[in-house]
Amino acid sequence: MDKKIEIFILTHKEITESYDDSIYKPLLNCAVYNDKGFGYLNDNTGDNISKLNPDYSELTGQYWAWKNTDNDIIGFCHYRRWFIRNFKLDKLTKEDILKSLDEYDIILAKKMKLRCSHEEFILENLKKEGKPEIDEIGIAIRNVLEKYYPEYVEDYDDYLAGNYLHAFNMFISNRQLVDDYFKWLFDFLSKFDEEINIINNVKLIFF
Repeated sequence: MDKKIEIFILTHKEITESYDDSIYKPLLNCAVYNDKGFGYLNDNTGDNISKLNPDYSELTGQYWAWKNTDNDIIGFCHYRRWFIRNFKLDKLTKEDILKSLDEYDIILAKKMKLRCSHEEFILENLKKEGKPEIDEIGIAIRNVLEKYYPEYVEDYDDYLAGNYLHAFNMFISNRQLVDDYFKWLFDFLSKFDEEINIINNVKLIFF
């Protein structure tokens, strides 16, 4: 059976690059506050959380794609960044994706190395922005993990101590894995929103 593949190009601007529109689908994020539309899919239709975009960023587009599509393989290019095949910047084809997912569970952005640990990077940027040198968001994340998902606490601590990341929340995977991830993620976020308000009544911001 031919698998239905949709890779959503999450964007808030018009896309000028060429792409294979049989698999790549532009999705306008924050559409509830943007009346241009561009003829793209908009994240303020159907089951949506578009109004949360100022806080949730690309997650409003990912939520929309999760709730309003029925693809077998789903992926996301973050704000017009692309998965590429080679130094010529050729975008991944359907054949590339199917071949990779025959061998692996998920396709991610290439791993990046920071010059310091994640925790040091966060605290350094808080200081630059003139904010209290306390990571309220990090504290809230750990509190929620301890209360509801204790099996992830060690992984979270390892992440903060490490200096590698797969940036931009970009991935391509089969539907079941994506369903499992988003069910967990948006359940976590609902609990996190409550926790962050308890700590300091601050807004959640995803970069």
